[in-house]
Amino acid sequence: TAPAVMAFGGSSGKEKASSSSTGDGRQGSVKIKQVQRQVDDVKQVMQENVEVMLSNIDKTEVLENKSAELAAQAKTFHKSSREVKRHMCRQNAKMNILLGILCAVILLAIIIPVIVWAKDASNRRRLLFHLDDLDEVPV
Repeated sequence: TAPAVMAFGGSSGKEKASSSSTGDGRQGSVKIKQVQRQVDDVKQVMQENVEVMLSNIDKTEVLENKSAELAAQAKTFHKSSREVKRHMCRQNAKMNILLGILCAVILLAIIIPVIVWAKDASNRRRLLFHLDDLDEVPV
């Protein structure tokens, strides 16, 4: 302990013996107590720092676990969102095809009667003209 005491401004054992004979023994022990108190304070601060560091390491591990879990969830979400997108595209295509077929049926339902009506009208006109031609023929 003598070198440590000297490092903090204390005196060596020889100087203690000479100082105690001169009445400085009490002052040397006070300095030793002060240095010991400083060492204890530094030791306490270092222990607190180590505890904080260990706590930070634990928190870092927790954050790493959470980030890994979030990354896995993000991957799952990305995969399921692609599947939903594909499903919705297929459903949209089916609806468009169905809508196209429905429009075609409606158009046919309109066009076919018009064509039939036009043919009937044309046949009636021909019949009328033909009948008119028959009326004009002398018997």
